[in-house]
Amino acid sequence: MSKERRTVTLEKDIDDYLAQDHVNASGLVNDLVKRHMNGDSSDGAIREFRIQQLKEEANEYASRAERKRSEAERLKQAASEEKREKQADIQEAVEQLSDAPRDPTNPAVKMQARRVGVEPEELVGRMGDKDETSGDFKSL
Repeated sequence: MSKERRTVTLEKDIDDYLAQDHVNASGLVNDLVKRHMNGDSSDGAIREFRIQQLKEEANEYASRAERKRSEAERLKQAASEEKREKQADIQEAVEQLSDAPRDPTNPAVKMQARRVGVEPEELVGRMGDKDETSGDFKSL
């Protein structure tokens, strides 16, 4: 079936309504005119069309909400993974510094702290105290 363009004059509020992204203006006009041509009650037709339109909008919003929830969950998992990786990096740095003096000004501590993205003082705090007699860590 071929389609024809027609220019019509609309009231401002109707034009604003038809300009909304979720409104299929051509579909609405075609459906309402067909119903009018077939003698359908215009009140019932408009109401039925609006009900269908609202259901479609609700489904669209539900779909969008589900996509947003999925994206939020994906970002939450990425943040958890990033945190786990950082903790592993910090633990590796602590192990590499096992024989180093517990001093935030120590160049090795500074380098490892910079590598794992923490302040040297925080890294020293995670290193624990070394038992002077045995060389073992007291806090572990």
